[in-house]
This record gives sequence, structure tokens and C-alpha cells, in this order.
Amino acid sequence: MAELFPIAEYWWFYLAFVGFVVLLLSLDLGVFHRKAHAVSFRESAIWTAVWIAIALLFNFALYHYSLWKFAQDPRLLISPATWSRNHFPSTTSSSS
Repeated sequence: MAELFPIAEYWWFYLAFVGFVVLLLSLDLGVFHRKAHAVSFRESAIWTAVWIAIALLFNFALYHYSLWKFAQDPRLLISPATWSRNHFPSTTSSSS
């Protein structure tokens, strides 16, 4: 079965993702929130919106990358229904 993002081919993507997460965590904990303080509702809503926007941007980029990559790799064009039909033929006979 074709894997969507096999680690042997996309190690750089996984490494970049982990690096990006570590960078964002270090920015969040080390730069933006150095001093302990009571967080207001407004501040928490703003930070929530920022993190959701970052997640949506990542998903948007991954979606467009997948559209581009799927069109280039015939292994990724196989739908699950097609794959299962080819690998698990029906055992029922159609004779009545």
C-alpha cells in the first residue's frame, strides 16, 4: 500500500516540522511570556486566535503541497476503494 508521506522520502519535512514546533514553543515560552502574570480574557483570546491562525496556515500549506505532490506521484493517486478492490477481490460469486 502506498504511504502518503513515507519517512524515508520526507525526512526533511518531518525534521522541519519538529524544528518549527520547537521554535514556536521557545518563542512562546521564552520570549512572549517571560514574566508570570494574570492572563486576561482578551489576552487569552488573542493568543488562541494567533495559534489557530498558525495551525490553519500550516494546514493550507500542507493541502496545497499535497495537491501538487499527488499529481506527480502515481502511487498517491490510488484511492482506497481502488486499492482494496485490487488487493482484496470479492469472494462472493454472482451465480444464482
